[in-house]
Amino acid sequence: VGRAIQQYERLLELYPDYAGNDRVLYQLARAYEFNGELDKTLATLDRLVKEYPHVRNRDEIEFRRAEINFAFRNFAQAEESYQRIIALGAASPFYDRALFKHGWSVFKQGDTQRSLRSYFGVLDRSFADGRQLADFSRSERELLDDTLRIISLAFSYLKGAESVDTFFDDYGPRNAPPLDYADRVYERLAELYLSQDRIDDAAETLQAFVERNPMHRQSPLFLVREIDIYKQAGRLKAVLRAKADLVTAYGLGNTAFWQAQQSPELLARLTPHLKRNLDDLARYYHAQAQKSKKPADYRIAAHWYRNYVEDFPADPQTPRMHMLLAETLLDSGDLAGAATAFEATAYHYPRHEKSAEAGYAALLAHRSLVDTLQGEAQTRQRRVTIAAAKRFVTWFPHDKRALTVMSKAAEELLALKDYPQAVNTAWYVVGSLPEPPLKLRRIGWGIIAVGEFELGLFAEAEAASLQRLRLLGRNDPDRQPTIERLAAAIYKQGEQAREAGLHGAAARHFLRVGELAPTASIRANAMYDAAASLITRQDWALAIPVLKVFTNRYPSHELAGDAHQKLALAYENTGDWKRAADTYRALYDNESDGERKRLILWQSAELYQKAQRPLEAAEVYKRYIRTFKQPYDDLVEAHIRLADIYKERRDKGSRRYWLGKLIALDAAAAGAATARSRFLAANASLELAQESFDAYNKVRLVQPLKKNLAEKKRLMTASIDAYTQAANYGIEGVTTAATYRIAEIYNGFGRDLLESERPKGLNEEELEQYDILLEEQAYPFEEKAIEIHEVNARRAIDGSYDDWVKKSFSALAKLSPVRYNKTEKTRELIDVID
Repeated sequence: VGRAIQQYERLLELYPDYAGNDRVLYQLARAYEFNGELDKTLATLDRLVKEYPHVRNRDEIEFRRAEINFAFRNFAQAEESYQRIIALGAASPFYDRALFKHGWSVFKQGDTQRSLRSYFGVLDRSFADGRQLADFSRSERELLDDTLRIISLAFSYLKGAESVDTFFDDYGPRNAPPLDYADRVYERLAELYLSQDRIDDAAETLQAFVERNPMHRQSPLFLVREIDIYKQAGRLKAVLRAKADLVTAYGLGNTAFWQAQQSPELLARLTPHLKRNLDDLARYYHAQAQKSKKPADYRIAAHWYRNYVEDFPADPQTPRMHMLLAETLLDSGDLAGAATAFEATAYHYPRHEKSAEAGYAALLAHRSLVDTLQGEAQTRQRRVTIAAAKRFVTWFPHDKRALTVMSKAAEELLALKDYPQAVNTAWYVVGSLPEPPLKLRRIGWGIIAVGEFELGLFAEAEAASLQRLRLLGRNDPDRQPTIERLAAAIYKQGEQAREAGLHGAAARHFLRVGELAPTASIRANAMYDAAASLITRQDWALAIPVLKVFTNRYPSHELAGDAHQKLALAYENTGDWKRAADTYRALYDNESDGERKRLILWQSAELYQKAQRPLEAAEVYKRYIRTFKQPYDDLVEAHIRLADIYKERRDKGSRRYWLGKLIALDAAAAGAATARSRFLAANASLELAQESFDAYNKVRLVQPLKKNLAEKKRLMTASIDAYTQAANYGIEGVTTAATYRIAEIYNGFGRDLLESERPKGLNEEELEQYDILLEEQAYPFEEKAIEIHEVNARRAIDGSYDDWVKKSFSALAKLSPVRYNKTEKTRELIDVID
């Protein structure tokens, strides 16, 4: 090499103008360089480009000059040479290295910002025309790696990720990061920071790229890396934020991102991270909520559970996550959301270990929601709850809670008055095999009983009530209500039969109330209605014992009075007047209405009379008279009936007493007296006068004549007064009878005088004188009798021609034959009457 150098040097010296000296200089420079004499090499290359600026291999020469200057730390001279190569264009094989070394030269001069342009020129060249890393040769990869390393270093000297953003904002015409390599710039910077333990700077660099390029395929992966960085540093809050950013921005719900990527590979790579981070977020916030018990915290946890469920519906863990979503919604107070989530967990996935539990939880959430609503909204929710219950039982018929759920649904349906569905649902419970627990059977039969009753199926309601009754203990608090329901069902059958006109069947149903439900509150009413139905069909013999039991068992019942009346009516229709009367009499004591009491007492008295029980009738009439002063006609009638009773019993004193009371009653009535009362009073007076008349007639004018005569006169006067009182009533028949009797008293007295016993010891003459004297005394009485009979006879002229008038005519014919014992006269009177 040394010898070659000498030759080249001598040649240049001997032939300075030789046309091929450019080649000589070039070879000399190479020889120097080969011999390690870089300063001579640089000087030779400098002479070459100076003397031969248009040398053929100028790019190589400049590159060698640049490299030597760079090695000598002549960075400005190196920069100039690198720049000349760049200026020659990309066709030069030294272009890419020149770009890189140009940037490095500038960087070494301390102009970091300007050096970046060269480095990014390398990147632009590397990834031009869509080239991918896989297409790079080894040397290209090395160049790329070196470029990125120095770029990272440059940005780290500036403001890190902020400078990267600023640079991309200003670089090139695109006004946006060249996305084909920008991710590598941020990534290498982040790695540099990590190597320097600058955790926040590393993570923020990755975050900066993500924020700047949200649709870049590397962005989610950068977030994954960011999460790892923070996790390794123990930065929990930062980890949670990054996890939230990842699953929010790149979850499968971000359809715009995934549609833009169309990358199954990226999806497969990212999915495990999405699942894991969603699960982490949900678990963390769920745990926080369980500590704080704040609804807002539960809602945060629910948000992440929901994201998992929505993004990975077919994942094996999704049912579990859905269950947790439902539980957090429930704890947050979102009952409706919880119910929906529980139902989805139970029914939207293939059967899993939480299916039944979720279905039951959905039902409980629906039930709880009912209590938060009112009106129509509450009613709708109750029906939703019932549907949820039936759905649970349909899907999980063998679950230990299924029958209880169905029983509760039946109760809800009953409360909603959906009786057909309530009954059907309850039948499902009681008809299940194996036999349901006692409690559920009791509830089921109770619901069936009520439902069938409300549907008008009273026989079925009765059967259900009997079934329930058999399941209840003697002291069970539900026993009596069940008995009441049983009684009502039987009673309704009676009502139906009665409305259909089947009174016999109605009575049997009503009586069955007492047989099957003896403690029912409607037993008394049922017994009464049984009797009423029997009476309606005139089955008196069967009605009587029913009514007797009723009146004895329920003396204070509100229907006791009516029952007594019906019992009395039944006795009447069977001809048992005595018991009818006794019944009315008892009814009287329990009746509060004054008018009804009066009528009852009256009827009792009449029935005693029919029963041939005069003394009982008399007692009742007396009670009537003491108690009721109105109506007046009935009071009068009671008096005359009492008098008649005593007449039949030949109790003259009592009859006389009541006739006198009748007369006094009429007299006291004054203007209130009626034709009937006056008629009865007149006849009573006539009858009492008859007693005086009978007494008068019994006195014979015998010795002692004076005493007997005085007594007879007294009785005559009394009789006349009595008949006069009777006559004064002006009642036809009574007046004529009284007038006739008065006339006959006078006539009889005169006759009795003539027929009186003669004093003893009188001679014939004295006796004759005595007779004449008697005739003189008797004559006025005979005349008085004629006068009074004529008064009676004259009544014929006024149309009154009864037997007493006729008797007066007959008496006149005997007393005054000359005047009255003539056929013509009689005919005249008869003509007048006619």
